Amino acid sequence: MGIHRIRRLPQQRCPNLHDIAIEMYTECMTHQLDEAIEKIRQLPRDEQDYIADILLDYADQDGTLHLSEAQTQEVRNRLNDANPRFATLEDVLHRFVRREA
Repeated sequence: MGIHRIRRLPQQRCPNLHDIAIEMYTECMTHQLDEAIEKIRQLPRDEQDYIADILLDYADQDGTLHLSEAQTQEVRNRLNDANPRFATLEDVLHRFVRREA
């Protein structure tokens, strides 16, 4: 990554570790976003549009989970299931181990 220059804060405010960390994080993320966008620009136009739609949808979210109609119906069906299936912790761990192999 290298060393990042930190913008000086106004004289009346002495920077603390928190301020420095936020500034470094912001600069690093901005660089990372710029790098990602540059790679996206090299993709075909239809892929660029698809990724742009994803980014815009993500940026427009207000922290609320948005489900499609099919996903909403699936949740309702599972909540209304009279005999729901539950996995034990052992079952879940076994499935994760299988996926990693």
